[in-house]
Amino acid sequence: MNQLIVKLIIVTLVASQQIVLFSTSFTDKKFTSLENWSLYPQSPLKPGYGSLTSEDDDYAGLYSIVGVSMRSYLNGMYKIFENIPPHSSLIIKAKTLMQNFGLGGLGIIHIRIDGKLVTRFQRELDQDNNQKIYSSEIFFISSSSSVIIEFHFEGVGYYQDMTFGFREFHLYYRKCPDGCLYCQTLDSNQNHCNFWFQNHHSLHDSNSLNDGWAIIQNDQTLYKMEYCRDDKALNLIGIILPTEAFEKTLYLVPHHKILIQYKQLLLGADFFSAAYWSLELNDVTVKEIPFFTYHRTSYLCKHHNPSSLGDYITQVIYEDFHQNTIVKLRIFTQGRIFFQKLKWTIRDFEVYIQKCHPDCTESCFGPRANQCLRQKYPEFQNFVSYFTEPLFTDTQEWQMITPIQPKSPNYCNGVSIFGGFLQLGGDHYIQRIITLEDHQTIQISFKFYQIDNFNNDILYVVVDDQIVYQTVLEPIIDTTKATPLCGIYENYDLIVKISTPIIQHTQKKSIIQIYTNQPTTSQGYWGIRDIIIKQDSIIYIQELKQVRFLINDWINFAWIITQKVQTIEICKNKNYIISNNILGQPSKFRKIIKNLPSHSKIRIQFIIILTYTTITEDIIQINYSLDQNENQITKNLQLINDQYCETATLSKAYNFDDFIDHSNTYLFLILSIDSISINWGIRDFQLSYSDS
Repeated sequence: MNQLIVKLIIVTLVASQQIVLFSTSFTDKKFTSLENWSLYPQSPLKPGYGSLTSEDDDYAGLYSIVGVSMRSYLNGMYKIFENIPPHSSLIIKAKTLMQNFGLGGLGIIHIRIDGKLVTRFQRELDQDNNQKIYSSEIFFISSSSSVIIEFHFEGVGYYQDMTFGFREFHLYYRKCPDGCLYCQTLDSNQNHCNFWFQNHHSLHDSNSLNDGWAIIQNDQTLYKMEYCRDDKALNLIGIILPTEAFEKTLYLVPHHKILIQYKQLLLGADFFSAAYWSLELNDVTVKEIPFFTYHRTSYLCKHHNPSSLGDYITQVIYEDFHQNTIVKLRIFTQGRIFFQKLKWTIRDFEVYIQKCHPDCTESCFGPRANQCLRQKYPEFQNFVSYFTEPLFTDTQEWQMITPIQPKSPNYCNGVSIFGGFLQLGGDHYIQRIITLEDHQTIQISFKFYQIDNFNNDILYVVVDDQIVYQTVLEPIIDTTKATPLCGIYENYDLIVKISTPIIQHTQKKSIIQIYTNQPTTSQGYWGIRDIIIKQDSIIYIQELKQVRFLINDWINFAWIITQKVQTIEICKNKNYIISNNILGQPSKFRKIIKNLPSHSKIRIQFIIILTYTTITEDIIQINYSLDQNENQITKNLQLINDQYCETATLSKAYNFDDFIDHSNTYLFLILSIDSISINWGIRDFQLSYSDS
């Protein structure tokens, strides 16, 4: 009696949630497409649907989905439904047809939702009883914003003579009470569920970005996305081997409870009774996810393993009390030795939290105002953003650095100079990035070779994007003050000793730039030599001082020549600042961010866009250099045959989301890719900081 009362209460509460139609498929009498359902196997000779006679209704899968041998994947169809509004359960309605055209046997229909078998119809078919139609209505508890629905067909006996199809598919959801972003079947009003907030959602919809998720492969960080099938309809993170893991670090607002849900897919799983994956939060395993890979399923993606019985899906849900605002997620398997050919991935990753009361400024152990704690967890505040507008035009002092080969040997009046005639005009920088010792001041001096015609142009010396010295380069009127050096006009050359004032300066990582504002039509050229850099009035660097110096490894030479121009291109109707590898040299992006508030950690987020004509190397590396720490972070990027930017040129994009220990009020950031086969650029850069 008590069980009956409980069931009646559940039915009553579920019934109080509004039922809403979300999607329909195959409702017309005759079909013209598969309506974004995926079919296995695909055949160019079959459309994927048909009817018993020309007058009958079409059924999806009819004649294409047939019985197969016992050791094969099942034939079937599936579809991913995305962006379902907040709900507690789903209802599926469909009409299915089994048809026998031969001696017959046992026909079995499997319907799976997120990998779980929810309905199984079976029927003995022979030459007399050769057809069976089922009209089904299926209730399924689900709160995920997406669902994978599969129809499979199994035949026993003369299986090749049996086929299956379905039509009049309807997907409904039971809507959460108004004001609730997450709910369960017993939540009958908003007071039961409006305390859940979605704090993170990634790897969903048609998004082709990795959303900051990384793959850990042999202790290295790899960013990789693959298509499920050759039709490129579905992008998946990975797809990875059992020896590899997925990782991502999340920032959550202060909270006292967490709920995580996502889908995990095993593709081509080796036949095995059971295996376990682990969900880890901040190096602690909080949930084990079992997979049983001995029942037959169908083929989701193109990865194939002859020893497998199918691809497997599970919906993972984890809920517990939790307070830490920085969460390092890791998903991996301990049973990887049992799988030789399996690949796996995750999708539609959602994190919900229950926030602290607004009166709790640091942390809490419950939702009420009297449940505050004084333990402080990291809380990030945005400090600066760049390139977030769809069509930005200002590069905001980001510099693209691509070295240009200097002339070497390059003699002027018998001595070597850096730059010089037909090399340096007004559209280039000479620059050097230096790492200094602890200091309070610096000073820079050098010899400036003024070659041929100048017209009151200005020479600038810049340190860390601040002009520290400038002087006018006057035309030579009195030729008695000039010296013929290496130009084409006699008596129009000068050597000028340049020395900046003593500059207050404490940063260890710094950049020195020398340039002029000459117009592109200028006939004047210039170069430098005998460079001295002092820190605290003591000589720290002396360079380019030999009478005749040679530059052999000019790509890695300390002083470089690079263009001033910064290039902006467009991808997916949005601008991005791009490197210029058409010169055939590795390039870098450089940015100095000043006046950061007191902090202990920073968060760096941005999208990197790669364009290439061919794939000459599968994996390339991107390096971060922060302040005086060279190559502090290295990441590997997988290139694939893709058109992320929807152009004829191959392209791919990844997004990074990194949390880094950092306390300097000044950030000297260099991004570099050691490849000359691609162009690359960035957009949507954000820097946040935390003082705890």
